[in-house]
Amino acid sequence: MERVMINKENGEIRKIYDKELINILRMNTANPCNYCDCAYADKCQKIADYKEKDIQKYDFITDGYQINDEDGLLEEFTIINCQNFEKDHLRRKVKTKEELKALRELKNNLKIIYFDACDIKEADEIQRHLISSGFIYDPTLENRTKTR
Repeated sequence: MERVMINKENGEIRKIYDKELINILRMNTANPCNYCDCAYADKCQKIADYKEKDIQKYDFITDGYQINDEDGLLEEFTIINCQNFEKDHLRRKVKTKEELKALRELKNNLKIIYFDACDIKEADEIQRHLISSGFIYDPTLENRTKTR
């Protein structure tokens, strides 16, 4: 079995096997679940089904795709348009200077913990080394190719 994208567009399903076409369709898609007030297991069946997802069974998803690997296992699941979408006002994009500073501090602290470093400078150094060695992906998406 080869890698397949199950694409849902205006409620219609089609399977895509062409690797180049899959990559083109994946570009510039933003998952609205990240900004939805319904993105909780008790409000959304797609979120509740965290282990096994099948885009074909969710009637409220009108546009989106899932990619299954060669073994048929779910590799990626992205929604483009959902009839149940409700804008989440708590996750607003515009942040105050204080909020941005607190988020930056939190991000740095998490990075220090994740890389088991003493400070942010050491964590950045470890991260750069792991990216250049191909053990992790570049979080800036500049070099987002699997190397190992």
